[in-house]
Amino acid sequence: MPCMIAFVQCLILRKSIQKGAAGKIFLKNEKGLAVFVLIRYNHSKKNHWRVFAMKKGIAMVLSLLLLLLAGCGDEASTLQITSDTLSAAISGVEGFGSTIIYTAETDPNELLGRPDNYIGKFDFSDTRCEQYSEEDLVGGTVEYFEDAGDCTDRYDYLQQMNDPSLGAFGTNEYMYKYNTVLLRVSYELTEEQAEAYRDAMSAFLGEEPEQSY
Repeated sequence: MPCMIAFVQCLILRKSIQKGAAGKIFLKNEKGLAVFVLIRYNHSKKNHWRVFAMKKGIAMVLSLLLLLLAGCGDEASTLQITSDTLSAAISGVEGFGSTIIYTAETDPNELLGRPDNYIGKFDFSDTRCEQYSEEDLVGGTVEYFEDAGDCTDRYDYLQQMNDPSLGAFGTNEYMYKYNTVLLRVSYELTEEQAEAYRDAMSAFLGEEPEQSY
């Protein structure tokens, strides 16, 4: 019970500490006094937390420290990147229509799940674009990758294909490259309309993309 009380105190304290400041919680039992110091600092534009303990009564300290590590982790690490979450992130954009989520068996490029390629992909329609088939949506495509290097390689390759002189053989789309997500929007939309999808995706991922028009 004392550990749980201290844990709740830490959560409350965490919200009240400013960057570079520290807060203390004193927890006492029959084996001695444990002092926990919670410090917040800024590293690579992300907030991180460290817990330092001066302890008597090692069992109590270890149990509370485990609770603190579970409760005070970086919130960004909980972001789930899936076709469902990414499509939901842009679903509020005006014109967003339906989606087709691909699997390794249905991906028309036969790249999904292959080494050094995307691990997930979906197409989406935009109601402002003329739709020719329910199986070939016009609007955009989202691909996501295991690591940033694979995403960059795919982006670089598609940039070479994004040439109007190639006509129907070109990709003809706005492209926005995030760390592990590639957003591709059809040229049938205006730049402003495409940027609405970009802004929605940026808000969800918490980062700004490299872009190619």
